[in-house]
Amino acid sequence: VPGHRLRRAAEKALDLLYPQVCPFCGRISPDGICGRCRTKVVYISGARCMRCGKPLRDDSREFCEDCTGRKSYITCGRNLWLHREGAAERLKKSVFLLVPFLLLVGFLTVVPEKMPFFDASEKEKNEFPVEHWLAMGLAGSGGYNADIYWMTASTEGKEAKKEVDRQYIRDTLEEYGVRGMAEHLRAKVVFTWGDGVYFAPEKLKRDPVKESALHSWVLYDGADYPKTYLYCSAVQLLILAGILLSVLRNFFEKGRVREIQAMQLAVFGLFLFLLLWETRSRYLVNFVPVFFLLGLDGALKIREWALTLYTEKIRGKGLGLKNNGENS
Repeated sequence: VPGHRLRRAAEKALDLLYPQVCPFCGRISPDGICGRCRTKVVYISGARCMRCGKPLRDDSREFCEDCTGRKSYITCGRNLWLHREGAAERLKKSVFLLVPFLLLVGFLTVVPEKMPFFDASEKEKNEFPVEHWLAMGLAGSGGYNADIYWMTASTEGKEAKKEVDRQYIRDTLEEYGVRGMAEHLRAKVVFTWGDGVYFAPEKLKRDPVKESALHSWVLYDGADYPKTYLYCSAVQLLILAGILLSVLRNFFEKGRVREIQAMQLAVFGLFLFLLLWETRSRYLVNFVPVFFLLGLDGALKIREWALTLYTEKIRGKGLGLKNNGENS
């Protein structure tokens, strides 16, 4: 009896530390599936995939789109229910994410203009037009260019600035031509995405508080900096290769929509934006967590391929030994 009480006390302590949660939404639910998710559960009936158990729209098919033409370790599976989030629920989540962003943008753009110290004439006089950053992106490797900056800054008025930058863009495009523009974009991609240190040494060398042994490794003129650069560049190339494999998974796994595709679209949008805009490798820093997740997704695909090849090789050896045994 004392042992039974002790066991019950331990179970209650574990329930307090690690309470049972709903397998769908993650909320605490002693009954397993919470009441909210229970209303969304759809029990599967009728034709279903012979491999994974998902419902089929076409009764004449044996496998779903995900399982068709794809090798799997599952011979036969059965699902009890589906849990589908409604369109209204997804829209609500999107709005909850979008509203704070719009409020912040509105606060940073509209509110300052209402302040008594804000001078609209000064803004009109000093504000740089969008064309300035496009012009900057056409010069050299697409990074900051002091000549273009002062060309725009020395021109009075926003409209005059806009016209000066547009004229520079027209002249530069005419000078490049198709082949020259292609070479410029190639150099811009290498300049932006090929720098594994993300321009950090340039920032770190500016007025350091005190000398450090690490400066030899992280500053441009450090004796060991080439080793740091090679290592960071190698890691960057591996991450980019992983991102490419992550994108290719969409084609290998036809018909399957993956949540990570939103990240892929974000990175692709960033790539296109920096092809046009003034660029620098440090602009990628905010996206590094996304890069790592996509790179990991690509690495998992390589692992899946390797396991498949290894399994087929083992099966081949097993069949060979079996056939040899039968022949003998």
